[in-house]
Amino acid sequence: MASGQDSHLGDPTLLAKMDKLREKGISEYIRIPQLIVVGDQSSGKSSVLEGLTELPFPRDSTLCTRFATQIVFRKAEQESVTVSIILSPSTDAAREAKLKAFTDNSIKVFSADDFKRLLAKSHLSVIDVPGIFRTTEEGITTEEDKLLIKNMVRRYIENPRTIILAVVAAKVDITTTEILDMAAEVDPSGQRILGILTKPDLVDKGAE
Repeated sequence: MASGQDSHLGDPTLLAKMDKLREKGISEYIRIPQLIVVGDQSSGKSSVLEGLTELPFPRDSTLCTRFATQIVFRKAEQESVTVSIILSPSTDAAREAKLKAFTDNSIKVFSADDFKRLLAKSHLSVIDVPGIFRTTEEGITTEEDKLLIKNMVRRYIENPRTIILAVVAAKVDITTTEILDMAAEVDPSGQRILGILTKPDLVDKGAE
């Protein structure tokens, strides 16, 4: 019985239906299994994502990710890439029109909409969200951005079927890491949380 159940987990038809449900925004109402990478800004999330997906991700000491990004791999006979934007339920008509005219450089502010990359490769779905930050930078981030990101992260991790990959840089004090507190709030037992330490080479000698 167990082997029969496991075979359904990789059923391309079932996975395709789950993707369609996400595209229609049904995940706002039905808990769909997902894997999410979360952490503070510049915590090393890009390295973790590259390890999971074997895709290059942008790196910067400041802000990189501005969307919740779904990277979806599915097995297929031919390799292909599809990029689409999943609108937030709260998106108004004016913003919807702007997003339909999307180009790589046309959106410069944070968005609650999901930017999705569908790659025909293997069965894997992972979500990347912007890193949490505590201080704003003039002309780059605002207090509204800070609140938006926290709410976005919380919306994803509170799903009881979400596996949380909490990325923490080894050089910071873990007791002050906000993402661990947020994860513990939604999953007190820690059954859905996997902590990942990054940048061990930057730890000061003697502080190991």
